[in-house]
Amino acid sequence: MESLRPTALANRKRLLLWAVLSYCLLLMLSYGFPVSGDDWTFSPERLGSYTVLDPFVRGYEVSLHHYLTTNGRLLGNFLVTFAMFSKVVRELLRCGIILGILFFAFRLSGCRSLAAWLAFFALLIALPSNLAAEAYAWASGFCNYVPPTLLFLLYVSFVRRVFCEDRHRREWQWVVLLFGLGFCSQLFVENFTLGLCVLSCAVFVTDWIRSRRPDPALAAHLWGALVGCAVMFAAPGYQNVGTEGYRSVAASLEELLEVVEANFQRLSLLLTEENDTVILPLCFGGILSCCRALRERPETKRLPAWGCILYFTAFPLVCYGLRTFGRYLFPVDFLANFGFFAAIIVTAIFCVREKSARFLLLVCAGCFLIFIAPLLIVNPVGARNAYFFDVLLLLMAVTLLRQALQGRTELKRLAPALALAALLLLVGNLNIYYRNGKVERLRVQLIEEAMERGDREIYLPDYPYSNYTHGANHTRAMGRYYYYKKPGDIDFTFIPYQLWVQGPEAWQETEAPEDSGTVSETGEEAETEAPETGLELETT
Repeated sequence: MESLRPTALANRKRLLLWAVLSYCLLLMLSYGFPVSGDDWTFSPERLGSYTVLDPFVRGYEVSLHHYLTTNGRLLGNFLVTFAMFSKVVRELLRCGIILGILFFAFRLSGCRSLAAWLAFFALLIALPSNLAAEAYAWASGFCNYVPPTLLFLLYVSFVRRVFCEDRHRREWQWVVLLFGLGFCSQLFVENFTLGLCVLSCAVFVTDWIRSRRPDPALAAHLWGALVGCAVMFAAPGYQNVGTEGYRSVAASLEELLEVVEANFQRLSLLLTEENDTVILPLCFGGILSCCRALRERPETKRLPAWGCILYFTAFPLVCYGLRTFGRYLFPVDFLANFGFFAAIIVTAIFCVREKSARFLLLVCAGCFLIFIAPLLIVNPVGARNAYFFDVLLLLMAVTLLRQALQGRTELKRLAPALALAALLLLVGNLNIYYRNGKVERLRVQLIEEAMERGDREIYLPDYPYSNYTHGANHTRAMGRYYYYKKPGDIDFTFIPYQLWVQGPEAWQETEAPEDSGTVSETGEEAETEAPETGLELETT
């Protein structure tokens, strides 16, 4: 045992070095996370000085206002208000949470190599553009949907030790910690709140039956989740659903079925049909895991294994077909995705020998189904809702690949190529965000110069990668942030970046493009999604 300690210490130091370098890269990426959408509503830094306590006070006021009028996302609404007071604090917090997700997901997957870390990092950053725009670049979306993902990974890390290593924590410190973790996880987004209650109850009961005694820490997490759920849905703001101009509910069974179909197809498009960077490795890992089990373990059930191999082979082709004809094939879309997760569960049961990996696959696949169900009946559902599920898919993909390639020393020579590909992917995304960030600084400079001149009509460049921003040309929000006498007395015109770089002669001769969406007095963007907070856009 003593001989293992230097190795364990070296591994920890190495992991710490990777984390520090990754955090620095994340901070570089955050240069291109612009203030966009209704984030302008929460940005007071140019409106005057403020004290250290102001972010806390304003965060409390905004979260309470939402609780009474819109939703019960107390922590999510507090975080976005608190963070938007300072660009430095905002990016330190945002990058720290992303790094935490990377760290705990990597540890859960069981990987240890630098190549695997880089691959995990690259896939976590290189999300589909619309998902990255709402989950990373948009502070209001980030603060409601990304932090609960980190809290979920913390909980699963604890539960895995209980089920796979029988490491029950009965000390009072762990009881308090798990209660707080369960409570705080519930105050971000509604489908996560409901799903975590179901998951926490299932974990507690299963462990009680398995070990024949209740675990105090798991019981504390369950109670924390139930109390948090009660606090969330006790919000008077939910009585305004359908009238506040932010969300709506189905008025009939026919309308409900239409909402379910539309939401399912949108989520499947984001997560499986147009998510090749995660789906292809997941299917490849599933095929290799089944093939390895058939070759090395004669006791493996051959029919389920061969069925999973065929399904994992065909599923990417099915996704390609659904991308083209999906709007006409909802039953096929539903059955294909349901069968995909059934194949993952069957693979975990019959073809994965390692207990912790099998546990993780089953938990992730089960949580995918539990947490996604409440989303199918609400409106609207945005790309940001898919972030949690994308992390689950990524975690399952890396876990299956590690299982399939474990012990194959001849494949280690591929590690440098994998690390290089991951680095190139990270550099490509760094270029995207850097160029967006550079244009954001230019836009702020142009606005301030126009304000000094007293201009009422301001021309601004659009972002070079506008699909990686959300509500970048949110004219009413920006107008109420920069105003003269009354909110909305400034007109913004946004020029496509390709025309802007050619000079005024090029874009002044072209008909001015329409804004990406006008905004109503309630804060809802016409012909686009409503802002996450549902706030009436006003000067902070």
